Amino acid sequence: MENIEQLIQQAADKDYAAANTTFVDIMNQKLADTLEQEKIKVSGQIYNGLEPEDEEQLELDLDDEEEEVAATDETEATDETESEEDEDDVEVEPDTDESDEDAEES
Repeated sequence: MENIEQLIQQAADKDYAAANTTFVDIMNQKLADTLEQEKIKVSGQIYNGLEPEDEEQLELDLDDEEEEVAATDETEATDETESEEDEDDVEVEPDTDESDEDAEES
C-alpha cells in the first residue's frame, strides 16, 4: 500500500520519472504474485491430484465485430463506386490536334 501512496504523491508533485519507476515496481510485484499463485495451483494439480478449478470462460460477442467489418466494407465499396462514377462524368473533348491526322495520312 505504501507504493501506491508514493505513486500518487509523485504524480501530484509532477515527478513523472519517479512515478514511472514506482508504477513499474508495483506492476512487477503484482505480476510476480499472480505468477506465484498460478505455479502453486498447477503444482497442486500435478503432484497432489487436485482438480482444476472451473474458471468462468468469457465469450466474445463476435457478431457485432462482423457487422462492423461488413459495414466498413460496404462503405469502402460505395466510395469506390462513387469514384468510378465521378470519372465517368468527366466529358472527353474530341482530339482537335490536326498534326496527328496529317502524320497518319502520310
